[in-house]
Amino acid sequence: MEALLQYLGSFDHLTEDFVKDFQRVIKTNEFQKGHYLLKAGSVSEHMHYIEKGCVECYIGLKSMKETLWFMIEGEIAVFKNSFYDRIVSEGSIVALEDTRVFSISYTDLERLYEQHPFLERIGRKITEFYHKRSDIKSYILYPRRPEVRFDRFNKYRPDIVDRVSQKHLASFLGMREETLSRVMKEKQKK
Repeated sequence: MEALLQYLGSFDHLTEDFVKDFQRVIKTNEFQKGHYLLKAGSVSEHMHYIEKGCVECYIGLKSMKETLWFMIEGEIAVFKNSFYDRIVSEGSIVALEDTRVFSISYTDLERLYEQHPFLERIGRKITEFYHKRSDIKSYILYPRRPEVRFDRFNKYRPDIVDRVSQKHLASFLGMREETLSRVMKEKQKK
């Protein structure tokens, strides 16, 4: 919980009253590798701060999926449209490693926004961070050449390359697993 409070505190000062109210509504959840934090077809009831582990956000069926992003320690996992608009999610979030998260429900978050208006500034700062991350994703995936896509991903997210399978990484980079394997072998030779 301390890491989450430090994360939030990096955006603005946290009052004692807020910390007490926050600690009352935050739940600790553990997900084994392969278990879902959110399944497509359901409404995202919770936003998750990852304390330990790695998750994959994807759309489509497991056999024909498109990986949208990976989240690791210190990051937030949520399908924003489903969570904020209270609609059925088209995507899923699955643990790629045993994962421990701190979760807050939509209702509890909205109540905290009402009770502690400064929290909206923190929410805006977090939203800005993830908007910038979306721009980075576009930059990574824009080039047609798989080598360039891999290099850009490795530049911005070297912390993930060795944590996820080539199958998952290839799905994110929009290439076949065989292509990614070839690209990685070529990079190791250099």
